Amino acid sequence: MFSLTTNSHSAGLASTMIWLGLTIALLSSLTPVLAGHDGTDTVPNPLARRKLSNGSPHRNFYVVACRCFSSITSPTTPSKMFSLTTNSHSAGLASTIIWLGLTIALLSLLTPVLAGHDGTDTVPNPLARRKLLNGGPGHVNAGRVPQTSIWSHYDTISGFNFFDSFAFINGWDNTTHSAAYYTNKAEAQELSLAYVDENARAIIAVDTTKDIPADVMPAIFRNPTTGTYRYNRTALRSSVRLESLERYDAGTLVIADFHHTPYGCASWPAFWMYGQDWPNDGEIDIFEGWNDNTHGIATLHTKPDCGHDPTGIQTGKILQETCDTRVKYNVGCSAEDPTPDFYGPPLNNNGGAVFATMYTTSEISVWRWRRQDVPDDIKDGSPRPESWPTPVGTWKNGASCDIDKHFGPQNLVINIAVCGDADLNTYSQGKCPGKCYDHMLKGSNYKDVYFSINSIQIFKGLPDAVSKVHPTAASPRPVVPPSGSKPTESLSHPKPVVPPSASKPVVPPTGSKPVEPISHTKPVLPTDPKSHKRIPVKLEL
Repeated sequence: MFSLTTNSHSAGLASTMIWLGLTIALLSSLTPVLAGHDGTDTVPNPLARRKLSNGSPHRNFYVVACRCFSSITSPTTPSKMFSLTTNSHSAGLASTIIWLGLTIALLSLLTPVLAGHDGTDTVPNPLARRKLLNGGPGHVNAGRVPQTSIWSHYDTISGFNFFDSFAFINGWDNTTHSAAYYTNKAEAQELSLAYVDENARAIIAVDTTKDIPADVMPAIFRNPTTGTYRYNRTALRSSVRLESLERYDAGTLVIADFHHTPYGCASWPAFWMYGQDWPNDGEIDIFEGWNDNTHGIATLHTKPDCGHDPTGIQTGKILQETCDTRVKYNVGCSAEDPTPDFYGPPLNNNGGAVFATMYTTSEISVWRWRRQDVPDDIKDGSPRPESWPTPVGTWKNGASCDIDKHFGPQNLVINIAVCGDADLNTYSQGKCPGKCYDHMLKGSNYKDVYFSINSIQIFKGLPDAVSKVHPTAASPRPVVPPSGSKPTESLSHPKPVVPPSASKPVVPPTGSKPVEPISHTKPVLPTDPKSHKRIPVKLEL
C-alpha cells in the first residue's frame, strides 16, 4: 500500500509532502545552531516552556523525532542541535510541519485503497486507453476508476469490419412464412440493404425502392389440403438475414448498441440467438417486435420442461410462463417491456438504446437502457452485471428450467421479416391500415424499417454464473478498421443516420429458375390463426 512506485498519482503527492514536511522540520531544528544559539530556551514564554506533567504527545513526538535525526550522526549520544526539547519555538514549528506532511502523505497513499483500487496505475492516459462500447475513442468520467469485472472482452463487431462477422442467409424466409426474400451479400450491397454509413454504423434494411404490382400477388401460396407452401419471388420484398459465423457458449455476455431499430407496419424485426439443434439447443429473443408495437419483447423458446422461475425478479410483464415450443403454438416464455422506450419511435427519437444479454448456465437475463442511462462500467468496457438494475427478463436455472440441458452454443441473428406469422396475426390489433400484404406493396412504406448499429460487443466469463472470481481471459479478437476509415462514434454522441440510398429494383432474369428456400436446421411447428410464430413447412417448387 505504501510502495510509491505502484501509483504515480498518489506517489507523487505523498513523496512531495513527506520531503517537504521533513525538510522544513529539519531546517526548523537547525535554526538555533545556524543563528549561533546554544539551544537554551531563554524566551520568557510560560506556555512555550511549560513541560507538561502528563507527558504531552507533542513533546514526546519532538523527542522521538529528533532522536531519530541525531542517531544518523551519533548513534550513542544525541547531538545538542537536534534536541528539540530545549527550544519550544523550533519544536512547535517542526512538529506542526512534520505532522502536516505525514498526515497529507498518508491520506494520499490511502486514497486509492479507500476507493477500492489496488494502487496499480491502469489508466496513465485515459483518453488513449479507454475502450468505448463501440470501439472508438472517447472520454473517461473524471475522478472515476473502472472497477474490476469478471467479464473479459472477447470481440467487438463494429464499423467497417461489421459484416465480416456474419453470413448472409440467402432465400425465402420459410421459418416465419414472411414475404421477405433474404438476399446474398452481393445483392444486399448492390441494393444498399447492408452497408456501413459515413458514421461507421452498420445499416441493415428492407428494400424501399421496389413497388410490387398488385397483379403479381399473392407472394406465398399455401395448399389447404397438403399444408405445403410455394412462394412467388417477384412478389417478395428484398431484405437481409445475418447469422454470426461464430457460436457462443454459456458464459457469454452480449452488449449491443443500436442507434436505430426497424419500425413500421408489415415489418417484423428481430435481434436474437439460437442453437444449431433447434429447439433442443434453445432460442433467446433479445429484441423483437412487429407492426406498430409499442413495447419490446424478450422471449425464450425451448424443448419441454423449461419456464419462468416464479422467484425470479424482473421488470418485464410475463406473457407466458412456459418456454416449450409445443405449447400455444410456440409463443414462448416472454417478458414485455413495462415502458414504450425500447421499441419504435420512442427508442429511435432518443438516439437508440443499449441491449445486454447474459447467457450462463445459472441464468439468462436481458437488460436494456436508454442512452442516457447506460451504466458507467459498460462505457468503460468493464461490464459488471451484478451491479446493474433489475433486468427486463430473467430466467433462472433450477426446478423451472435446467438451462444447461435446454441451451447449447448460440448463433447471433439479425433479420427483418415482412408480414409473416407474427405480422399477419397481430396486424389488425394496432392502427396499421388495410391488410399486411397490401401495405407491403409500396416500397416507401419501409423508410423506417432498418437497423443502424454502433457495435455489438462480446465478453467472456464463467459459464455457470456471475462470479467474483476472475476467469481465465479469453483470447481477444481485435478489430482493426481499414486505413483511412472513420472511427465509430461515442455512445453519448450519436450522429443522425442517413437512410439507405436509392437503388435499382430487383428484376429477376427472364426464364430464371426458382431460388431454393433457406436451408434451416430449425424444425417448424403447427400454429393456429392467433399464433405469431412458426408453422410446418414443406416446400413444393
